[in-house]
Amino acid sequence: MCALASFPRLYPDELLYSGLARYHIRSGNQSFRQTDLDLFGYSSQQACRVTLTNNLKGLVKQIAHISDYRVRSLMEHNTLYPFYAAFLSPIEIRKLGSATIEKRSGSILEQARVDLDSTSDRRKYLKFCPLCLTTEIEQYGEPYWHRLHQIPGLVICTQHRILLLDSSVLIDSHGVHYHAASDENCIVDMEQSELAPDSLKHLLEIATDLVWLVDTRIDFRGMGWLRDRYIAQLCKRGSVKKLLRGEFKFDERELFQSFRDFYDEESLNWIEPRFVDTEGKYLIHCLFAGDLDPKIDRVAHILIIRYLFGSITDFVMSH
Repeated sequence: MCALASFPRLYPDELLYSGLARYHIRSGNQSFRQTDLDLFGYSSQQACRVTLTNNLKGLVKQIAHISDYRVRSLMEHNTLYPFYAAFLSPIEIRKLGSATIEKRSGSILEQARVDLDSTSDRRKYLKFCPLCLTTEIEQYGEPYWHRLHQIPGLVICTQHRILLLDSSVLIDSHGVHYHAASDENCIVDMEQSELAPDSLKHLLEIATDLVWLVDTRIDFRGMGWLRDRYIAQLCKRGSVKKLLRGEFKFDERELFQSFRDFYDEESLNWIEPRFVDTEGKYLIHCLFAGDLDPKIDRVAHILIIRYLFGSITDFVMSH
């Protein structure tokens, strides 16, 4: 195998996938398979390299002679590993880290306990900020995919305070692909949605929580521990009454109404429409049975944490 002649220097907050896609263009390769062979030493069938890149050790080995990138740095700063690790137990975090670093045949999405059912139309495509796009073309001569813009539930560019837009590049698809950000796949919709001031405020607050979660290591002890904290806080607020034998008494409709009033329906529809669509059933599931679910809807739990504790930072500080 020929040694690589070059590998792109990653831009600030650039998703690793974006750098791999820029390499694909500059290499002149006619197929994604050849790019896989160049970068990882083998061709993978895993379709999850967009936000969770696996076999980082193999990539770093392939580019070691032309770059100073390190496995841990790429994993922590250029993929969504920190977002998915945040709601895992210590044992699960080690397994996800191993699946990210090493060459594995199993699905990294399973190790991350990704809730694929939460992939609504708003989460199917790579997102971009039109103002970031313009700035990058002026500054670097090309746009790129931002890592933070791809965090599920983050729908606002925190720098420019505007809605992120969907590109035409699918996050999950059959087989590996490498599509760099471009004018062709980042088309600016001239009829963008206008947000009510309260909705914009909520979406910015949630975006701030999500960014903090990605940038900060928290002491998380598993979904059972999280459920117990929810129940304790609900009891403290008088929303739930604890009965004998571990049972609870609460008004499902009243609880959901309080939750919906806290956010407003527009905000919920932008971030997690299942809360509204199920008229509270999904909220109750996340509150009381989320520890029994093999998948974790992290966005739903961020919304619940903000509702019950004020913010993710308040949640951590109250622990």
